[in-house]
Amino acid sequence: MKKNELMHMHALLAQLVEDLVSREVVSSAHFEPYRSLDITPVDFRVRRDRHEEAVLLLASLLASAVTDTEQSTESVHAR
Repeated sequence: MKKNELMHMHALLAQLVEDLVSREVVSSAHFEPYRSLDITPVDFRVRRDRHEEAVLLLASLLASAVTDTEQSTESVHAR
């Protein structure tokens, strides 16, 4: 992907995180590894590979958070 495409993907994933956290679907603490990267979707001076790292990490954390949420919901319904 080109840098601008990665930045766009980064922005979409960051917005998804904000939405899920604001609706209390997932905990904001789950995304601490991403925040520790200290990069935002609009950091134009950051190299392409850093945006790629952020995108991959956010996607992985989102998948993990949603899976954890689904599993905890299923265990509550199983009771």
